[in-house]
Amino acid sequence: MSKHTPGPWEMSYGWGTSVTTSTGSKIRQTTDRPLEERQANARLIASAPDLLEALRLILEEPGYELLDTHKAYALEAIAKAEGAT
Repeated sequence: MSKHTPGPWEMSYGWGTSVTTSTGSKIRQTTDRPLEERQANARLIASAPDLLEALRLILEEPGYELLDTHKAYALEAIAKAEGAT
């Protein structure tokens, strides 16, 4: 399994909506979707490293109790992000 480019990732606008990673790589979207949808997708993509780290921290926090279903959902999301599913 390869590791993702570390955050922060930034959303940028130009001819199309894109996300720039911390190494300067660009993740571009096609322009066949409405601008509002492309911007929403870019925000979600740009926040992915932060969301993954937040899930990990929540699961590791001592004394922080999650319902089993919530914990399973969080673990599933982490596995999906890491390519394990």
